[in-house]
Amino acid sequence: MQEDSKYDIKRSKLRELTLFLFICLASLAFPALLFCPEACPFLILALITILRNLGLSALIFVILKLRGEPSSRIGWTRQDLGKNILWGILIFPLFYFSVGVVLDFFTRAGLSHIEDVPASLSPAGIWEIVLGGVLVLVVAFAEEIIFRGYLLARFQEITDSTWIGVFLSTLLFALGHAYEGVAGVMAVSYIGLVFSLLFLWKKSLAIVIVLHFLTDFIPIVIAPVLGMW
Repeated sequence: MQEDSKYDIKRSKLRELTLFLFICLASLAFPALLFCPEACPFLILALITILRNLGLSALIFVILKLRGEPSSRIGWTRQDLGKNILWGILIFPLFYFSVGVVLDFFTRAGLSHIEDVPASLSPAGIWEIVLGGVLVLVVAFAEEIIFRGYLLARFQEITDSTWIGVFLSTLLFALGHAYEGVAGVMAVSYIGLVFSLLFLWKKSLAIVIVLHFLTDFIPIVIAPVLGMW
């Protein structure tokens, strides 16, 4: 009887996960049908991305609420918040350097990679740079809630395997960056793996949100600011 109940819960969460992934794919496909990625202005892409990520994050919290699960289930907790933020800041230089090493390795191996940040991800002018800062902040929070918090946990529960959960959530995270080329996808896979391990270690989203924010902040905000001088 208990086994049947456990199976029913898993099946219910699988249906929930399938629906969530369908909504994710639909939200990604809709803008692509309206705009060519190369021609899409930064302003439009940024606003669409911000709204989509806020919507998906809100959906996750609604799901947790309906299931009676605490937000700490996905690492949304204040426990050791200051320490985890500090950890993220301290290990960022080494982490960022290691991402560069991984990317360089796969690029030298002959795998494709975009050399420059796409125009659609390059803010021009002070107000677009400010919007870029908002974009980076929202994406850091939302993608970690989605990929490390929700998807990793759900895949882990459904498969009864932490490592399958890590693999599947990292795979989806990396495929979302396919525009960066094969070498870029491999580098993002490395990022996703490191984020997953840190999340499992600290049981908190804080450390990975900090790392995610700083990683995106440099090319999307710092680089354009330096380019204005």
